[in-house]
Amino acid sequence: MNLIKITSLVILLACLTSSTAFASPPQAAAPDFAVIDAYVEAQMKDIGLPGVALGIIQGDQIVYVKGYGVADPSGRPVTGQTPFWLASLAKPVTALAIMQLVEAGKVELDAPVQRYLPYFRLADEQASAAITVRHLLNHTSGLSAATGNEKYPSQASLDWTPEQRVRELSDNALTYPVGTTYEYSNVNFTILALIVETVSGQSFESYVQEQIFNPLEMRQSAFFQAEAIPPDSAAGYQQWFGIPVANGIPYPRSGNGHGGLIASAEDMTHFMIAQLNEGRYGNVIVLSPAGIAEMHTPAARDGDSESFYAMGCEVETVDGITTVSHNGDHGNFHADMSLTSDGWGIVMMTNVNGLLIAGRPGGITTGVISLLRGQQPPANEGVLVVRVIILSIMSIVALQIIGMVWSLVTLRRWFRNSQPDRRPRGWLRVGWHVVLPLVVNLFLAFMIIVGFPVVVGAGVSLQGFVFAYPDLGYTMVMSGVIAFIWIIRTALAFFALRGANEMERITAQKPAVAHK
Repeated sequence: MNLIKITSLVILLACLTSSTAFASPPQAAAPDFAVIDAYVEAQMKDIGLPGVALGIIQGDQIVYVKGYGVADPSGRPVTGQTPFWLASLAKPVTALAIMQLVEAGKVELDAPVQRYLPYFRLADEQASAAITVRHLLNHTSGLSAATGNEKYPSQASLDWTPEQRVRELSDNALTYPVGTTYEYSNVNFTILALIVETVSGQSFESYVQEQIFNPLEMRQSAFFQAEAIPPDSAAGYQQWFGIPVANGIPYPRSGNGHGGLIASAEDMTHFMIAQLNEGRYGNVIVLSPAGIAEMHTPAARDGDSESFYAMGCEVETVDGITTVSHNGDHGNFHADMSLTSDGWGIVMMTNVNGLLIAGRPGGITTGVISLLRGQQPPANEGVLVVRVIILSIMSIVALQIIGMVWSLVTLRRWFRNSQPDRRPRGWLRVGWHVVLPLVVNLFLAFMIIVGFPVVVGAGVSLQGFVFAYPDLGYTMVMSGVIAFIWIIRTALAFFALRGANEMERITAQKPAVAHK
């Protein structure tokens, strides 16, 4: 028992040391915010962002809050108080709610989920009983990314309550054994939000409002409820071949714990101050220093990278500086939040989502952090890669369309039996002109529709691409449509060639019959 107590004390001291490193930032020269403004505006122009909101803290002070661009098609300007949909930035908030209940003695991190949700079941009964609250927080439950995005955005998933969503998991299998491997899955935090509801005896939304938003003076913040969305919220946009188009996208009632956060940049600076300063915001304490330190302690390595998932946040150390961060993506919003061990906190949010944003390592916040340190922003090599991928897919589909049009012209000529000398004869030429184009188009469609989402990972399906990146998503669908048309075209081609060849045979026999 003494050994256990000593070990626990050592872990607590380590956590306190880690938390203190965030609480005492070194003093640096005042940043040039005009340079930061110019950088953000240049990024907006390059990507095609309608609006951006930026919040920066240093230590326990808000040093900059700024809005750029427009909040909606009316031209209303973005301000630091404009609420944006922050998607997965909800996860650090949900993790904070769980840790508050842990410190209140109402939840144990290593207790099985079934202690709080007895109806929680998966296909594997033994695995269901083994999953703990900590596993959910660290994304090591074994639930897959695909399960986390399952059936969304179908109408059924939009109507689920949190309990219905959790009960629906009863036939799901795990991707990995419980507690062994990190895999990001939204449904982990759906379950956590339901635990908050069950243990607190109130809705997840009202608990967060009372225990987090109110104490932190987050006055423009809410979790998604149709009647609670702030009326001055930014409108969401989707990119169509680089042009942002305003488009409202539905959100599931059950998804608040993992992605339903709506907040302004100013509000998020309050949340970051508490995260960066041992749970304290002004005279209010929302969590103990040890609790904040545990939230930020690396727990699960992301594959072979040097990035780890903690509790509702990612942790990475580069050149001696530790960054605690998370991003959020909805179909028409994107956000990034980063806290650094040299005392900075940055949140960036925009009212459009797209692959060009996803292709920027760390988002615009990476460049802002560099400028705050007096360094040049890193080059956006990821953007070039994403642009090449998008252009390649669209070019392939364009070639498929051109090839299909040309083939239909050729097929019409075969049916009319015009230019018979150009009609393929023999298995080799028929295979080249009829079978090979079909095989090539089926292969291209398979690689674009199935292979590309697998490479992207994170459980993104073709439906997910259509939902979040409609220009690319519908281009991918078009590849499949063309492949299906090629199947029909191939059958018609064989029919046309067979008919033409039969006509030639009959025509060739007629003179011989007449001679008799």
